[in-house]
Amino acid sequence: MLKERLTQLLSISLLISLLAGCHSLPEGTATIRGSLKDAARLKLYLYQLLPESSPLIDSAETDRDGNFSFHIFPDQKSIYLLQSDSRNSITLVLDKNDHVTIEAEGRQLPSTYSISGSDESKIFWEFNKHSLQGQQRLDSLSKILNESHSMKDFPSIRRKLDSTYQQVFETSRKDVLSFLEAHTHSLAAVILVNYTLGGTPLVTANNDTKLFRTIDTALSAKYNANPNYQAFHTRLHKFSDANQISLNPVGGASEGNTITEILLNDRNGKSRPLSGKEKYTLVYFWVSWKPESRDLTTNLVGLYESFHSKGFGIYSISLDEDKTAWLSALQRDRVNWPQVNDPAGLKSEYAKLFRVQKLPELFLLNEKKQVISSDISVPGLKAFLLEKL
Repeated sequence: MLKERLTQLLSISLLISLLAGCHSLPEGTATIRGSLKDAARLKLYLYQLLPESSPLIDSAETDRDGNFSFHIFPDQKSIYLLQSDSRNSITLVLDKNDHVTIEAEGRQLPSTYSISGSDESKIFWEFNKHSLQGQQRLDSLSKILNESHSMKDFPSIRRKLDSTYQQVFETSRKDVLSFLEAHTHSLAAVILVNYTLGGTPLVTANNDTKLFRTIDTALSAKYNANPNYQAFHTRLHKFSDANQISLNPVGGASEGNTITEILLNDRNGKSRPLSGKEKYTLVYFWVSWKPESRDLTTNLVGLYESFHSKGFGIYSISLDEDKTAWLSALQRDRVNWPQVNDPAGLKSEYAKLFRVQKLPELFLLNEKKQVISSDISVPGLKAFLLEKL
């Protein structure tokens, strides 16, 4: 009994000390306290996430029991990154007088942490639980893809993996859309809209303009002076509604027109000309942020593998202004035909030359580089190649 009584008194004393410590802090102080398992003397860094930079706010080292604490002084609700290294981090949203408590395994913060004391930070925690499932499935697919490159039936395996990836992507996209729609009033939303799966954005201002505008309206009054909201607001107004893309008043390059040459850079910065010895070349305009483009790429892989040796080529022109998004899409697709990018985006001179009116759009050229079909469909292309090659 005496031992139990002493234990209760010690627990009460510790609680009083912690509460007294919080009350003795200067007005506006936010605290982050935590306990990390198997993480004695682990160095932790706290960064503020701003649109153009991520300044280091403070650093701390866990004690021999894995305990740590930070005291910061936000002037408004702000977004932070707590990490031990680039692969071991969690995102927090803290305002004045917030007092957050974190528990986790020190070497696996993202997948093991729990948090209390901040509703906005809890939103990141909830989102993280869902996103990890999609990422784990994608990692499994990538492993199978890498291990099957040397197999004879790799083309068949690749098509099955692409189909599975698309299912994973669409499921993750629906989950993210549903989550964001439930948290449009949260400052966390301006960061979560940037989430990618395998380097590909799950939501974009172009495809999901209504959602982005809803978030913008919901946050405008409360966070008008917040730099993260301001960057989101500016970004939104730089994008066009994907349903209203109209690059040229008259669609489709006229059949019989000759395309003299195209010179654009590939992922390595090397100029890749359109000219080649193929009997037929498919010029393919696309953007990484449209799911239709990614679906079309998957459908073209089989045709390319079947007819390339017979004289069929593909020349893909990305109209992504964001080179990083384009490169991420290439990393996922891993196609073998020439891939180039026109950073002019929707104002591309080559898009004007072909009179591209929507994205994605396909144009078939003969060996003289004359347009013989504009906006051809994949089934139509397959039938044509079966007849001609």
